[in-house]
Amino acid sequence: MHRGILKLLALVLALAIVGPIQGAKETEEDDAQILRLWRRGFNASKNLQPLLDTWVTDRPCTRKSWGIGCSLIDGEQRVTSIELILKGNGPDKVYLETEIPGTLADLPLKTLRIVGQSSYPSCRIYGDGPGNLPGALWKDSSSLSTLVITRCQMEGRLPTHTALPPNLETLDLSYNRLTGDLLGGWVNLKRLKAVNLEGNRLDGELLEAKWMPQNIQEYNVGANGLTGDIPNWSSLTKLRNIYLQNNTLTGPLPAALPTNLLNLNLQFNRIGGSLPKWTANQALQILFLAGNKLTGTVPDLSALKGLQELYLDGNSMTGQLGAVFPSSLMTLWLNNNAFSGSVPSLPYLDNLVDLNLGFNQLTTPPPAAFLPPKLQSLNLQGNQFKGFMPNYSARPSLGLLDLSQNQLKGTLPGATLLPAGLQNLDLSDNNFIGQLPKDWAGLSHIATANVQYNTGLSGQIPTEWGQAGALRVIDNLVLKPGTGLCGSIPGTLQGKVTNGQKELGSLGP
Repeated sequence: MHRGILKLLALVLALAIVGPIQGAKETEEDDAQILRLWRRGFNASKNLQPLLDTWVTDRPCTRKSWGIGCSLIDGEQRVTSIELILKGNGPDKVYLETEIPGTLADLPLKTLRIVGQSSYPSCRIYGDGPGNLPGALWKDSSSLSTLVITRCQMEGRLPTHTALPPNLETLDLSYNRLTGDLLGGWVNLKRLKAVNLEGNRLDGELLEAKWMPQNIQEYNVGANGLTGDIPNWSSLTKLRNIYLQNNTLTGPLPAALPTNLLNLNLQFNRIGGSLPKWTANQALQILFLAGNKLTGTVPDLSALKGLQELYLDGNSMTGQLGAVFPSSLMTLWLNNNAFSGSVPSLPYLDNLVDLNLGFNQLTTPPPAAFLPPKLQSLNLQGNQFKGFMPNYSARPSLGLLDLSQNQLKGTLPGATLLPAGLQNLDLSDNNFIGQLPKDWAGLSHIATANVQYNTGLSGQIPTEWGQAGALRVIDNLVLKPGTGLCGSIPGTLQGKVTNGQKELGSLGP
């Protein structure tokens, strides 16, 4: 009898020494111990301490500890997500510095998300020491599908596919300090759908389609130091969003795009050549090509039936604007190119609300009948328009009208010649003459008006402008310099008349 008891005690003692039996069921308490150990290594601001103190518990799921999410696994509440979103500005600024320990791989994590502030350094994340990536967690966690560590000053080389969770679906390491080039081995991450590496220090060239994750839907490597040509990714049929902006990519645009692509952002690179028609991309909605070195004319883009926003500003495109655009367009920016001739008739663009043709070499301002019927913003500044300003009263939805830096002549248009809903008017730097229109006093929606640098303008501010209810929402009225306007400023306009930089107390003699 005593021998049996002694043998039993010996077995219990042995188990206590070697640890739990292999395969023993893990519990919420086990997860809590991992969190508490991690918590001890945090270097955090005082205002985060009350939140982190909620981790000092055996029941993080039951207590609903800060940033902790749980799910029921085999009848036990287990920690399946950690989301630390660092918020706070001014006196409430926060800071968190921590190692990502390999023991986190022992949690059944599906999501790890740590997000720092964009306005100041609020987060620093590293592996077993500053400058080292937390690779132990990544490669050993088979359950992790979403990994987000952004704006956390994380350093080191971009990890290979062997150092990433094998079942990863979303990877966001944006706005850190990662270096190295893009790695073709990621093609082995069969479930990877979204990659965001924007705002790091990556270099080298983009991957060819065969080295890309084949199920990729969103790919963002903008704001790095990538070079070379843009590959043909048309075989990646699941790809919806491509963000390659703010790199130093060169070469021509690819002849074909993924057929289901929705958004393509290539702005602020060094891409040359002409703009393809891309007739097979009826799903494309937003196209950013601004700030490149594109040449030639705008081709017929009517086949892009889903296109809503087109940005071609800041290139070297030339010729007349005879292209046919898709009627789905809502925003069209062609400014800062070298287009010439007249503005084409665009009333068929019945969804267009924002049209920017500024800083080209256009010679004839468009009449109202040439403008889209729902247009809200029209920027025609910096062209070569001469003659009289057209009557735009037939486009009452137009809220912004900019015809500055042209060579328009005649008197300033009366209120009846302007859109009824006009809020911002810029006619500066032209050749207008005469006095300020009295009936502008009835422009009930106008917030800013600029007529400076029209040397032929003279006289005083009309007395009608100073009456009660006149120009009732005006906030900035720019009348000087470069005009012959003079006299006092009515009391109702005091503090609202400027020279474009500072308030004027008087218009002078």
